[in-house]
Amino acid sequence: MGLLFFIEGKEDLDRVRAVVRLARKDNKKTNPIIFSDVNHSVDVITDRGFFIFNADDFDYRWKPKSELKTWLKENEYDLLINFCFKDIPEVLNMYSIVNSNFKIGNQYQGSSNLNDLTINIKKKQVDFNAFYNLAIENLRMLNIKRN
Repeated sequence: MGLLFFIEGKEDLDRVRAVVRLARKDNKKTNPIIFSDVNHSVDVITDRGFFIFNADDFDYRWKPKSELKTWLKENEYDLLINFCFKDIPEVLNMYSIVNSNFKIGNQYQGSSNLNDLTINIKKKQVDFNAFYNLAIENLRMLNIKRN
């Protein structure tokens, strides 16, 4: 399962770690994909299982450059959950091109046609754990297999 995040600092990174722990507790193999704005880069050492990219990994049209493009070709997910609740062009483009069989995301302008399942949350500061649980519960209700 891929988990896509936008983080602006250590507090956001701690929230990501909490979701990853929750997903692993559910016995799910997770691969966090994190976008961090260059101007707000995270000054901490992260888990090696986290893939962190930034604006420098994209060209002027928000298309991934070679290293990121290679990484994208090597990774595919049964499920991708988008935890970014802002309209960030790099994250939106990344979400659209990641190889995934099923995508879950929040409903916001420009993303609704990218989701297989849309969850509408209008809060500015969303609890990542609650969003994860809501996504998994919706999958259970729809009887959709996830790994």
